[in-house]
Amino acid sequence: MRTDRDLASLAGGALLLGAVAAFGKVWDATVAAINRDLKNRRKQKILDLWLACHIQQEIVDVIDISEPTVRNQIESFLTFGNIAN
Repeated sequence: MRTDRDLASLAGGALLLGAVAAFGKVWDATVAAINRDLKNRRKQKILDLWLACHIQQEIVDVIDISEPTVRNQIESFLTFGNIAN
């Protein structure tokens, strides 16, 4: 038979688990937001270098990413007219 103390302990454990789960969700959202920001900054840097008349290989060398990534970002900009994609 469980006592009031046991129930309080279980309730505290449930609250702790709930807090940990909530923290995990906040953490995941924060990491996702940081990743989106970094990706958008990289896209903007690619576009800035391209608009400054750098060739794709120069952009690859400066940003240290693959040539297909640079090519795809430039094509995306030309197709959609922005860096949001």
